Amino acid sequence: MKEQFSAFKQTHSELSIAYKLLDNLKIEIPYRYTLYKNKVKQRLSLSGFQKYKIMPFSLKHRVKYQWTFEEKKSTERLIRNKFYILYKFKKRVEPFISGEIFHFHQMEKYQFDELRLAFGFYIDISKKQSLKVSYTLKSEDLIKENPDLINIFLIAYSFRL
Repeated sequence: MKEQFSAFKQTHSELSIAYKLLDNLKIEIPYRYTLYKNKVKQRLSLSGFQKYKIMPFSLKHRVKYQWTFEEKKSTERLIRNKFYILYKFKKRVEPFISGEIFHFHQMEKYQFDELRLAFGFYIDISKKQSLKVSYTLKSEDLIKENPDLINIFLIAYSFRL
């Protein structure tokens, strides 16, 4: 949101296909369509998830390779690693904290350019519907002396077929 919450700064629409390989291993192919600064960005990704349960906690790791396109031209390729700690609070509510680091493919080995720290919760509305509410602090351009800090508020609705 921008301008005192009277207009959207950025919107995302996403569709994904996921397949559970094992009890704790899942792969996903998401496609995202974004309206941002009067531009259209499209993103295609390939993700792998691992989740381990240590009751009442769960540890989750996601690695994602993504391609971003503007005007049908590839603008960036990057690798994202995200780590979660989830706590099964009630039958349908699961709070979490997470951290994510970004490595742009064209940068030097092991140099990271973005960091995200988040907290929030998942709510299972039914077996096929869920809601995610979170706050993320994003630190961008880490190679600069004063990286940019961005606040992200998220409300996401998901349904499974």
